[in-house]
Amino acid sequence: MSEAMFHAYASLQPGERLQRWEYEPAPLGAGEIEIRITHNGLCHTDIHMRDNDWGVSTYPLCRATKSSVW
Repeated sequence: MSEAMFHAYASLQPGERLQRWEYEPAPLGAGEIEIRITHNGLCHTDIHMRDNDWGVSTYPLCRATKSSVW
């Protein structure tokens, strides 16, 4: 497992603009693997989640449903 901090863009509150954010990942559980994301994109579902339109979002929110792994 990587010992480095993870770097991402996140919204810290509903409707908030994405901002640079870093966090320390939790240890991997049994049956989990670590992958490296090299590129990602946002879709309109991500915007609904950022704005908490469906009342299910938790923050900080780091969304990218279209990802490429390396």
